[in-house]
Amino acid sequence: MNNLLCLNCCKNSSTCCICSQQTRKGFNCKICNEGFVCRKCMPQLCESGLCNKCPVCRQINWRNCNVNQTIIIPIKQEEVVILQTETDIKNKEKCIISPCNEIMHKLRVICCIIFISYIIGVFTISDYMSVRHMYWPLGYHILALLIGFCEFCIISYCCYRSLCSQRTYDN
Repeated sequence: MNNLLCLNCCKNSSTCCICSQQTRKGFNCKICNEGFVCRKCMPQLCESGLCNKCPVCRQINWRNCNVNQTIIIPIKQEEVVILQTETDIKNKEKCIISPCNEIMHKLRVICCIIFISYIIGVFTISDYMSVRHMYWPLGYHILALLIGFCEFCIISYCCYRSLCSQRTYDN
């Protein structure tokens, strides 16, 4: 009843014709009264190329164009793809830190291979030793490392040999 008595003379907010939300900030149509687009829905209209026409009456020049039209409207962060130029790649190749990182990576891989080989060797020969692992002499540890490295190489060869060779299919 209060809305009928007011007759829209003191109405502070408008309803967006797209999302039906009440808001004060948005764009009014100069031609029709129903054409109001809130600031949240306006970028969607611009991205789809429909911001030049009123969503209700489809008239062009429907809003005041005192807004800066050179503003870049951000898109969702997940859709942004950053491409590297050739100069960026060449600058990275010239960097002094890059060879150090490469050497550190290779050292980590070698240390991991040695550790995994030792653990495999310990599991292999621990069943045959009558002495607990912590009381082994140095020779047993070296033997565990050598046996584990051999097993690691055999396992790696069997698992990854097909990755380096080209497969041919005969019909």
